[in-house]
Amino acid sequence: MQRRRKYSNEFKLEAVRLTSEPGVSVAQIARDLGINAGLLGKWRSQYRKEGNEPFPGKGHARDEELARLKRELSRVKKERDFLNDTFGQYVSREVRDEILSGRVTLKGELKEVTVLFSDLRDFTKLTETISPQEVVTVINTYFKSMSEAITSHHGLILQFVGDEIQAVFGAPVALENHQQCAMDAALEMRTRLSRVNLNLINQGYPALDHGIGLHTGKVVAANIGSPQRLSYTMMGKTMNIASRIQELNKKYKTDLLISAAVRKGVKQLTGINPLKPIVVKGISEPLQIYQIEKESLAHINELNTR
Repeated sequence: MQRRRKYSNEFKLEAVRLTSEPGVSVAQIARDLGINAGLLGKWRSQYRKEGNEPFPGKGHARDEELARLKRELSRVKKERDFLNDTFGQYVSREVRDEILSGRVTLKGELKEVTVLFSDLRDFTKLTETISPQEVVTVINTYFKSMSEAITSHHGLILQFVGDEIQAVFGAPVALENHQQCAMDAALEMRTRLSRVNLNLINQGYPALDHGIGLHTGKVVAANIGSPQRLSYTMMGKTMNIASRIQELNKKYKTDLLISAAVRKGVKQLTGINPLKPIVVKGISEPLQIYQIEKESLAHINELNTR
């Protein structure tokens, strides 16, 4: 269950005061403070209805209150900057609140997660036929849509590398059903790619194609890097296997492959085809993988509505 963050009265007063400054909007202040614009508007209406001035009184007491409010605002901005620097913009409010509450450690822990790798096919060739500005437009259109699919199913985007996406389900906040969440996200990515392609084709660009690989296992999750630049990262064999599974889509001419470890944690689907166990680079034991046929999408949607 998602925990609601509690805001002090001092913070509310400062937020309301900021909305009264010239040249700013409620939406802009809410975005800067990392809060919901509707909630800020509610606070504003409440103070206006009650006829309260944000800063009644004069002299030393008023100056002390202003100082407290500025410290509160500074704290909130530091929290927001920390999260943006560590996780980027693609972090849900639930994850943010768990981290800021201190219930999640970023100093290193062993976690069971499901990792998602996706990669665009032949995108390098496309970049040689269109302008740099068009390359950025196309890739950002793709990344935006895929990111929404991942975060809507409680996933965290670790990084974009070239035309590849790396994401994790079950970290930094644990998920009991991380395999199912990852599967749902991958299937939604498949659907969204069709919509992205329709938009691109209408603009005169060729359709995109991608491959997705999922694997479940243990990882070391931690903030890694230099003091000047830290990033939340997963390390371990699980990451390598997930990457190898994604690459196998090229061999099998598929778009979505999962490991046996993922298969164990998802609902029964039609259209899951086991492939012959295969030995991949860096892994001594043969790997059992499954192809997810496109017909399985309708079936999973049916299961999710029950």
